[in-house]
Amino acid sequence: MYYLIKAVRYHYKAISSIHILLLFSLLLLPIVSISCVDKLIEETETYYETEYHTEETTETYTVTENVVVETKSGREYIRPVVKWAGYNLYGTPDINLVRYYGYRIMPAPHQRIKVKITLAPGALDDNGIFKVFNLTGIGQIPVIPTEIYPHYSYWSPNQIDWFHNFYNITGSAPLLASAITGNISPYYEVSRYIEFDAKGVFEFCILADTLYYESVDMVQLYWEDDVVAPQEITRERQVSVQVPVQVEKQRTVQKIIQVPIWELFSGN
Repeated sequence: MYYLIKAVRYHYKAISSIHILLLFSLLLLPIVSISCVDKLIEETETYYETEYHTEETTETYTVTENVVVETKSGREYIRPVVKWAGYNLYGTPDINLVRYYGYRIMPAPHQRIKVKITLAPGALDDNGIFKVFNLTGIGQIPVIPTEIYPHYSYWSPNQIDWFHNFYNITGSAPLLASAITGNISPYYEVSRYIEFDAKGVFEFCILADTLYYESVDMVQLYWEDDVVAPQEITRERQVSVQVPVQVEKQRTVQKIIQVPIWELFSGN
């Protein structure tokens, strides 16, 4: 019985100590919670924004255009419609003989036309000056009425009129091309061929100031026409595009934290 009473007293003391500890904790909890207060602080944080930058780039695109798919060409010989020779007309010293070759070109709807004059091989060695005049809208220079004598005092009025007409035409008609043969000029390269663009030319003449009898070998007309057709063409062009870029930035933000109450008074 004695031990039973002693055990009860021991357990009672233990239970009482627990109760006292719990009671003390309950009383202390509000004090501890009151001792932590809110504090406003600033801090730097990193964030990212999407910005758009302008960049130049190359892009391809397709268009339909008329392109040349074939070029047709041809040539034909043309012969003089007027031909004559005369002395003391358009002379170069030691030559004084002009040979005239007049030509007509029938109008044709060709895109490109050129005339190629081929000189006789023997004419290249003799001193000579070749000039090609555009007589479109002017007309050919007719044949000399009769032989013009060296001195104009023997000329008839008809011959004098012809002579003035000759110089008026050769002095005003557009010059299409020219060439020099022989050794008249050491700085001029002698060529057997004389070429000129004949677009819009319907009449022209060659004045060959040379002693060589048949100085013009042949005259040819060359023409070309382009055949076009629509085709898709791929092309390139420079364009400006907006490209998204992630940019790192920083900003200051405010934040509330819990601190012990005595930290407020310490100034930290």
